[in-house]
Amino acid sequence: MHETVEKLMKISSGGFPIDKVFIADDGSGEPSVIAFLPDAEWDVVMLKFTLESEVQIVTENYTYVTLSLNLLSNLEAMIGEADILWEKLEEFWDEEDGEWTGWEHLATYPEIKE
Repeated sequence: MHETVEKLMKISSGGFPIDKVFIADDGSGEPSVIAFLPDAEWDVVMLKFTLESEVQIVTENYTYVTLSLNLLSNLEAMIGEADILWEKLEEFWDEEDGEWTGWEHLATYPEIKE
């Protein structure tokens, strides 16, 4: 991938990695397992992976998302990676208090370059 395109996609993801499943703070102090990837038209979308091996495709201002066979194949692999991350997170769920605690060291944070 051309370096300029890669930089633009990184900007679209808010500085998070592209094509990689990772754990992030969802803004409320709870973990989310997400990924950013470009669709077939190079628009970057966010994927949110659930505990039930489901994927939510989150778009900002796009009317539609174009998926290719290659993207769908990658998506299957990403679901497997997300399931592994959710398994790692399970040990940080406090059943008694009903909240996540101590998981933050597993989170990926955006790269900020000035």
